[in-house]
Amino acid sequence: MDDRFERVCKAAGKKVVNAEYLNDDDRLQLERTLQQFEAFAKSYIDLALPGHHIAIGFYDSLQVNAFATTCDGQDAIGISWGGLQKLRSEFVRAIDYRDQFAWLPSGKELEAVDWLFDCAKYFIFIHELGHIWHGHTSLLQTGRVPAFWFETGPLKGRPLSKIDRQTMEMDADGFAADNLFDFGLEYRPFPGINSQWEQTHGTGATRLLMIAMSLHFTFRIFNKPIDFDPQEQQVHPSPPLRQRMIAGSLIAAALRRNAASEDDAMYIILRGISEAEWLYATINGISPATEAITAAWGNEGHLYQRKLLRRWRVLRPQLDALKRSGELPAIQDIPEDD
Repeated sequence: MDDRFERVCKAAGKKVVNAEYLNDDDRLQLERTLQQFEAFAKSYIDLALPGHHIAIGFYDSLQVNAFATTCDGQDAIGISWGGLQKLRSEFVRAIDYRDQFAWLPSGKELEAVDWLFDCAKYFIFIHELGHIWHGHTSLLQTGRVPAFWFETGPLKGRPLSKIDRQTMEMDADGFAADNLFDFGLEYRPFPGINSQWEQTHGTGATRLLMIAMSLHFTFRIFNKPIDFDPQEQQVHPSPPLRQRMIAGSLIAAALRRNAASEDDAMYIILRGISEAEWLYATINGISPATEAITAAWGNEGHLYQRKLLRRWRVLRPQLDALKRSGELPAIQDIPEDD
């Protein structure tokens, strides 16, 4: 991790993780993950904005969190290394429920954990990149004061309403979902195939379901409240609503590869969410939030999503002048009385 990231971490009040204190396996995993993130950022930037630089690294914390920042003209992404390890441990616990994964070949458990973890960490990283690329961190800035967009906890910079923050989180989720498969997940099969799913719902159904499962775990761990937020006090839309809003990108990826029909892809995504919620609840000794998921995918979720889309109509012109390059998602004509 370069000096620029260390300066950014200091400004954020964070300490760069010291790889020398990690065991050999964790150190190799950190180095591999950093190389993957830097390679993706470079390939994306070389096409979209040659010469631009984003400092990337990990900071020392047990909290599940991450930040994107524009600090003294330097864009940077920081992710809690302890938080990533906690996320991986959740996938280990999930795969231990062999009744849920009876179709997974014996001996493939660790490969399955690594696949789910890779999907989750790639999404987190690209989500943070979206905050930078679409101008969110620049919107936070006031003068030359550093602006830090933390995923959990308060932001550092210009005050934002909760509905504005939720709307830009929706935008960053969409950016991540659109670019997730460029990390190779589209061509990297899950280390086990559920033949029944594949025969019923199309080739690639296993991979799509496991992506939905990985992302639901990630949203739940980052943002435990799962119900709707009528008072707009949460920093993200509810986890099942986030899944609803990125489902289109996941379905499009399945259609690109002729992996499933639109109806089959939707069914598989919903099943992945339901199975992930059951596992998450079982692991944590709580009741599954079935009603919240049903509401998110029903009319209540439809209306809440449209509320965020109406707010996007206000924010997009401001962000358009601050984005790094490319096109922001289009404004949709949503009636105010809907």
